[in-house]
Amino acid sequence: MNTGLYSSDQAIWDAFQQGDREAYALLYQQYADTLYKYGRRITTDVPLVEDCIQDLFIDLWRTHASLSRPDSIRFYLYKVLRRKLMKAMAKVNYVLDERVLLDEARMELVLPREMELIAEQSTQELLDKLRHEFNNLTPRQKEALILRFYDNLSYNEIAELLSISYQSVNNLIHRSIIALRVAFSVKLILVFITRFTA
Repeated sequence: MNTGLYSSDQAIWDAFQQGDREAYALLYQQYADTLYKYGRRITTDVPLVEDCIQDLFIDLWRTHASLSRPDSIRFYLYKVLRRKLMKAMAKVNYVLDERVLLDEARMELVLPREMELIAEQSTQELLDKLRHEFNNLTPRQKEALILRFYDNLSYNEIAELLSISYQSVNNLIHRSIIALRVAFSVKLILVFITRFTA
């Protein structure tokens, strides 16, 4: 696949809208893993996440000519996937509340192997404490932090994605940082979130 034909994600999207199958395949290649990770934050039902991602891309191709160009492709795809998951979960009688969608077991942090090796040294205690404090946040606080600092979504995008107000997002992130700052510096918290959440 010659990705050099496209100068940006927006160029890929434009080509996809015009029916370019190579651009469509490239969209899948670039976003499928990210969407899977995002979907797994919402539910542990792996087949459901995989089915919804497949449906998302089938629907994209079916409607490609009528779609508008989103400001952020990743944000647009997150919104579509979240909507599909919620609809599918409702059909099979999931209880759609925060405890089910974002329970603490699903939002716990898992360190990559290379960081585990480093953590075995003198930083083990600090990393364990930070992970513990992070996992003590509410599910909404954890999701807001990850969407903001790992996925780099704006406050407005997070508000739209979670169906809450801009001020609620601001409050969630502010309270989360304050809670973590009791034991850690802001710089360390941000490094932890951006590097160790996936």
